Amino acid sequence: MKLELILSAKTPNLSQPNAEHKKYSYKLGGIEISHVNQVWSTDITYIKVDGANVYPAAIIDWYSKAILAYSISNTMDTVFVTSVLNEDIR
Repeated sequence: MKLELILSAKTPNLSQPNAEHKKYSYKLGGIEISHVNQVWSTDITYIKVDGANVYPAAIIDWYSKAILAYSISNTMDTVFVTSVLNEDIR
């Protein structure tokens, strides 16, 4: 596939929280995940492609570590992420 790593001169600091956004505490502490479909999570990230970003989003089952649904979009908005969740629920 001839994939190639490109390192930028300065790595962006993406871990800085936005002061305007509410922080939520970790709600699963002490819960034993013992069966499929007990806990799902979602993840979204970005990939640079030809100078633009594409955004993959996935729904993941914590017990099996399976990707239950996924999609890729050229925009990162709530409609995109909720459509991935709705697809999995169907």
